[in-house]
Amino acid sequence: LFTTKAQSLLMMTSVAMPVFSKKKETLSHGILLGVVGTDIPLMEVMKLAPRYMLGPHGYAFLITNNGYILAHPDLRPLYKDGKKLKPKPNYNSVDMSEVEWEDTEETLRTAMVRGETGSMRLSVRASVDKAKRPLYLVNDYFYTNIDETPFSFSMVLTGGKGKLMYFGNVSVEE
Repeated sequence: LFTTKAQSLLMMTSVAMPVFSKKKETLSHGILLGVVGTDIPLMEVMKLAPRYMLGPHGYAFLITNNGYILAHPDLRPLYKDGKKLKPKPNYNSVDMSEVEWEDTEETLRTAMVRGETGSMRLSVRASVDKAKRPLYLVNDYFYTNIDETPFSFSMVLTGGKGKLMYFGNVSVEE
């Protein structure tokens, strides 16, 4: 899965499930045999958000219930040091307000940390042409919590562009 050591240092989440005995005599007792689990890089989870359907400047991101970024297109945990990629120090504690800085009153951050579902519109400034030109946009943020996890998910669509929206709570399977 990883071709370099730097790639293996990316943020991950763990998924685990209990394994119970299916023997007829143990069905009523539910004997726990063990636990099976795996680690999944968060960038693999973010690949499930179809960028081509989110519009030209649309994206999705995940935060924890403490407001820290789990996955965001502007969160770059690696930097180039010559020809090598190295991990940035403290990239795992980047607050949402440091990336989505247009949310000056932190209404979006507060709602997502509380696990609320909703939407809001913010005027934002993006850069194009390798950060040579500013672009002024109006982004629609749609956010919800992910059931049975401490995470919140947000999808950002620019000025009504894009085709994909989720309303209400989103389960882990969805």
